[in-house]
Amino acid sequence: MAGDIVLRQVMDTHTVADLAAKGYSSSYQIVDDPISAAPMLDVTVTGGNKAQVESTLQVVTRTFQTRLDTLQQSLRPMNRVTSMVISRTRGRSSS
Repeated sequence: MAGDIVLRQVMDTHTVADLAAKGYSSSYQIVDDPISAAPMLDVTVTGGNKAQVESTLQVVTRTFQTRLDTLQQSLRPMNRVTSMVISRTRGRSSS
């Protein structure tokens, strides 16, 4: 599945280090959604600074989309897997 390939690319230690070097240092995890029967992924970002967590979440989802687009660039649009943010839940932050 394309999503699993991209998941592994975005969770790769080089990608994590690259994002952290660019200032997106909140930790994140991408996993297959354990509840849905559909091919869905859960992205979780954690950290002590609310603004940093939000910016890291945004860049991780953009990075995921970019990698997915690159992976499928030779396919016709009608044959491509799509990606969209369905829900964004805000947790508690210490700042």
